[in-house]
Amino acid sequence: MKQILCLLACALWIAGCADPSGITDPVVENPKPLELTITSDHLSETQAEDRSMTKGDDQELVLVPATTPEQPWTNLTERNTIVVDTATGRILRLRLSLIPKLERPRDTMVVSLRRVLLEFDSSDGLRLDSHERIFRGGQALIILREIAMGGQSIFYRFLRIDPASSDVPNELRDSVYCKLKLWRTSQRTIVFKLTIQHFVIAERQGQREIRRLRISLLGERPLF
Repeated sequence: MKQILCLLACALWIAGCADPSGITDPVVENPKPLELTITSDHLSETQAEDRSMTKGDDQELVLVPATTPEQPWTNLTERNTIVVDTATGRILRLRLSLIPKLERPRDTMVVSLRRVLLEFDSSDGLRLDSHERIFRGGQALIILREIAMGGQSIFYRFLRIDPASSDVPNELRDSVYCKLKLWRTSQRTIVFKLTIQHFVIAERQGQREIRRLRISLLGERPLF
């Protein structure tokens, strides 16, 4: 009887040694989420277009992070970051605050677009994959400078990307969107692509006009 028990104990011991999971912990890449700062060096292409569909006038601007020095509307306390769980590929948080880049910073009165603010978190289901996601819940915000009727005063409008907004003509609501795509080209680089299109009804000098706002961004952020 003792010999049988001894043989069973030896068999269990050998089986335990043969199972690697019994003696080693699983290897997980970056088990802690990474918080990465996004700077102008990480933005490959940025463009903003403000076009009047009524008059044909248009305005094109390059966008830079809101922390860019020597630019109008710079705010050094802004945070442009992405928090990624590289073990699962989930984006836990993404925040971008962008302002127009002006060659002549003093000439600000001719610029309508003042700021683009994007803020997403894990509840938006962002992942590092090949899928492009359309957000319609107001996760993107645009700040515009407007001229009141008669041209007597200037005010600022905060526009959320929302097709149901009264600022968007009914026939153009299907053309309002905020698309975001993130993927990994290698184990060390995250690529993010953003496209926003919005329509605004504006009153200028007593005349009604429809303006189309288009914003595009392409960037790459190394993981390390």
